Amino acid sequence: MSTQPNPPSRFDQLPELVRLAWPILISQLAISGMGVVDTIMAGSVSSIDLAAVAVAFSLWLPILMFMVGLFSATSSLVAHAWGANDPSTAKLHTIQSIWIAVALGITSALLVTQAPILLKAMDIDPSVHPIVIAYLDAMVLGLPAAAVYQVLRASSEGTGHSKPVMQINLLAFFANIPLNFIFVHGYLGMPAMGGAGCGWATAAVMWMNTLALALYMHKAPQFKELKLFRDGLMSPQLKASGQILALGLPIGAAVFAEVVIFSIIALLIGSLGATVIAGHQISMNVSAITFMLPLSVSIAVTVQVGQRLGAKRPEEAQRTWRQAMLLATAIASTNALMIYLFAWPITGVYSDELKIRELATGLLLFAAAYQISDALQVAAAGALRGYKDTQVTMYITLFAYWGVGLPLGYTLGLTDLISPASGPKGFWISLLISLSLAAVLLMWRLQHISRKNMAISTTTYG
Repeated sequence: MSTQPNPPSRFDQLPELVRLAWPILISQLAISGMGVVDTIMAGSVSSIDLAAVAVAFSLWLPILMFMVGLFSATSSLVAHAWGANDPSTAKLHTIQSIWIAVALGITSALLVTQAPILLKAMDIDPSVHPIVIAYLDAMVLGLPAAAVYQVLRASSEGTGHSKPVMQINLLAFFANIPLNFIFVHGYLGMPAMGGAGCGWATAAVMWMNTLALALYMHKAPQFKELKLFRDGLMSPQLKASGQILALGLPIGAAVFAEVVIFSIIALLIGSLGATVIAGHQISMNVSAITFMLPLSVSIAVTVQVGQRLGAKRPEEAQRTWRQAMLLATAIASTNALMIYLFAWPITGVYSDELKIRELATGLLLFAAAYQISDALQVAAAGALRGYKDTQVTMYITLFAYWGVGLPLGYTLGLTDLISPASGPKGFWISLLISLSLAAVLLMWRLQHISRKNMAISTTTYG
């Protein structure tokens, strides 16, 4: 009499997903926490400094997030190689990604030097210009380090080791606090730079992170098989670099398309005054923190799906992303409830100016409304990266955010075509609509790719 194996549990992949995701979450919260510290520090100087940091952040964040998206390809490729027990290929993808990062970091720094032209073109409040430019002067020095760090982070997480990144980012968070005091308020012989000092603190932390993670991956025993820097730095290889760029550029474009719409909104409302900019920045800062939770699930599901597919276990890959969707939904529902209940006291942490708090509180209610859509779209995009399906994801993202979200936001927020111009509220309504559209389309694509992959696997292996 034969016995049938027990069917897998509905939540069998969840423990491993959580094991990988929670250090990523702490890591992402530490990064967001640095943004909170910058915002609070700048707000303690003046509303103009707070507004300037908001504008400067809006200018360099899309560049950083493009890097994050591009090198998500490294995470996926390393995960596939690691799942197939092929550390030499994992090393190849990592080193070639570092060469790409060096070139990208230098290019990004050169782009940031052109910020004054953009400030004039976007009709940003002139009172914030000097602080914005001084802040970005510091970021020119930090962006090359940031690019290399994204590669090292992606490689570490792609091998399933997310704790080292968490530990280093926690140290960076705590280092950022005294560095902000030194540069913003002027200590240890440094001049008081106000909001511009936040940029110098951030640039210093970027270099600290990169050097610390490189040293850790060189010395730590869990990376012994990777041999990342043990045999010298291999020269650039066009074929491997092309593979990384072919997979990563659509991811980078998709992430850029999503993030830049938030930055463009901040720039478009820049002409409405420092109070509006500050209220919007507070709301975006809180929203960015809550976004870190589903983003952690997204990064973890990329790695898990990639490793399962590399090990030729597509059924586990499918169960992984389905359970990730449930986890992301539960997290988003909790986020929405917390924002709704505590919006007013949260704004008090950032500012004591009544007008700023009232505006920020109203905008946070829109943030609560789009939590589930935002969580589902980022988790679905993460799973699709694990499947190495990136081009259609890019098209969906461009359509949702640029084809629908931005034109609708501009129409509602700054024109009277549909209703009287509602300022930042119009843009936040458009965010709710575009994020929901992206979630529906990406979930549809994920289901299609998963079924297709299962069919191919059945034909090939069984």
